[in-house]
Amino acid sequence: MNDVHAHELAVARDEDSAHRVRAWLDDLPVDLPEAAPLLTHELVTNAFRHGDGERVWVSLITCGDRVFIEVVDEGNGHPHVVRPRPYAESGRGLLWVDNLSEEWGVARHGTTHVWFKLAG
Repeated sequence: MNDVHAHELAVARDEDSAHRVRAWLDDLPVDLPEAAPLLTHELVTNAFRHGDGERVWVSLITCGDRVFIEVVDEGNGHPHVVRPRPYAESGRGLLWVDNLSEEWGVARHGTTHVWFKLAG
């Protein structure tokens, strides 16, 4: 039977938020797939750039080699993949999530929930 581990973090809106999330992921007592920190960083950055509220919440659940990560902000947006121009400096985050995760999605529950799943 696989052990299930759940971890949560609330992060205040400031310029070091995404770096604090990365440090939190590095300190967790679980092995994460290589893409997990990059994709989580992208979702947190998007939540602060395009969402609302003073903080975002990051949830991580592992079960065996399966990982589920969700980022929640207080906005009412609906994130979607865009195809940026070749030399654009931004706009690739959800494209990476779409290409590197097994599955991802957006849910609205009075807040915006963006999540992805990975296998280790």
